[in-house]
Amino acid sequence: MLKILVKKQMAEIFRFFFYNPKNSKGRTKAGTILSLVGYIFVMVVILGGMFTGYAKLLSPIATVGYGWFYYIMTGMVAIFIGAFGSIFNSYSGLYLAKDNELLLSMPIAPKDIVLSRLLSVYLMGLMYSAVCSVPAVIIFFTVVPASFTGITGSVLFIFLISVFVLVLSCLLGYVVARGSLKMKRKSFAAVLLALIGMTLYYFLYFKALDLIEDVVNNVVFYAEKLKGGAYLIYLFGRHAEGDPFAMFVIFALIMLLLVLTLLLLSRSFTKIATTSEASPKSKKRSFSAEEQRSPFAAMLRKEFGRFTSSADYMLNCGLGIPIMLGGGILLLLKRDFISNEFLPDLWKNLGGNFAGVATILCSAAICLIASMSDMAAPSVALEGKNLWIARSLPVSSRIALKAKLCLQIILTLPAVLFLSICTVIALQLSGIDAALVVLIPALFVVMNAHFALSIGLRSPDLDWTMEIYPIKQSLNVGIALFAPWLYVLALGGGYLYLRAKWGVEALPFAGTAIAVNILAIIVLRTWLIKKGTKIFEAL
Repeated sequence: MLKILVKKQMAEIFRFFFYNPKNSKGRTKAGTILSLVGYIFVMVVILGGMFTGYAKLLSPIATVGYGWFYYIMTGMVAIFIGAFGSIFNSYSGLYLAKDNELLLSMPIAPKDIVLSRLLSVYLMGLMYSAVCSVPAVIIFFTVVPASFTGITGSVLFIFLISVFVLVLSCLLGYVVARGSLKMKRKSFAAVLLALIGMTLYYFLYFKALDLIEDVVNNVVFYAEKLKGGAYLIYLFGRHAEGDPFAMFVIFALIMLLLVLTLLLLSRSFTKIATTSEASPKSKKRSFSAEEQRSPFAAMLRKEFGRFTSSADYMLNCGLGIPIMLGGGILLLLKRDFISNEFLPDLWKNLGGNFAGVATILCSAAICLIASMSDMAAPSVALEGKNLWIARSLPVSSRIALKAKLCLQIILTLPAVLFLSICTVIALQLSGIDAALVVLIPALFVVMNAHFALSIGLRSPDLDWTMEIYPIKQSLNVGIALFAPWLYVLALGGGYLYLRAKWGVEALPFAGTAIAVNILAIIVLRTWLIKKGTKIFEAL
């Protein structure tokens, strides 16, 4: 039975290469080969090349006799990437898989189910960790002579990291699974975790070169301090170099952690897998006439409900909102630097005409970030096969489309206004310049919402099997996301060109941009009312 379950897990892991998830139909041989080549290219060439560069930057550490410290630095990254890449696989594929109850109802030992699912978690963690650990080993032996013990330790290094990633993924997945059973809004938790992960990634990315340079220049200080204060971590680095005592200790310790994890899973798996979410008790309410919502309010609430219930929808179509909020806060925190160092140099380079250029360029930058919010573009396609429900309601198509339109405006406009006001404060703009920095992006938000909905009505894919496809992989969404960049380019780049060519001032150019925005809003709104509603009714 275990062999059959393992075969089933392997089929699920590699199903993407043989079946198109959009329509669940088998791929052609050419499509399968292309998918495999593309995946290998991303994992080996792009990610592997990235971590090869990271290992090369740390390679001077190995040449001065601190190979163990080199392995610690590369091993920590491999563990982090491996755990981050497989934690959600352990959460969804091990604890809360959709077929857990079905398998447990069959005459199958729970330990066989756990072992088969652990194999998929292990392979996923091995894939991500090996992208970091294998290049680290290769780069190490390009600067240090190879030996039997060294090769043995490096192979053990790759294997033990993958096992430790398995243990870490299972434990973190256990925590996530236990917590998710008590959460009412899992989508918000997923979005928050993703935002924290992205913030941490970009923070480390921009700080990485400085940190690596500091470590390489002060390797003796850091290595000796780590050796004296964390001897077990020191042994982890030494085992990769081939030290027999370190290999025995680290191997025994990680195997012990693996056994303890398996014991925990054997006791908790059945309970978690068969525990359903506690549904809140419904309260009986009597709705008075004042509490009853208008058709538009009801449709708008429906759109908000769909948006907030899907982590994919919020992350892919609303990512610009937290970026604008974070950018505004950052501008306020860096206000002294901007006013004392950045602005004087910029003012000097612009020949004293700072306010006019800042007005246009800042407006263009805010519009660029605001264009990342495109909730209206996939909103029609997300109705999917349930479109008939929306069409059968006693609500006009105009109101239904208006709700989809207002969803994007209501969510995006406050963030844009916040970022615009923070920009005005940080750059010390006043008068007409301050008003334009607020007005131009605000009008862009309204125009972009109309444009996104108009594009979303053009041949929406209603036959999707996973909601990520109309959200992220739809041609309509791609157009709605990238077409506004042309507007931003015309706004910022066009002004700089006209200013350099004919000395065009900012105020008349900004007035033209505002007029174009208003005209575009009128045209798009007229099209939505006259033709958009008919298209929606004909879907």
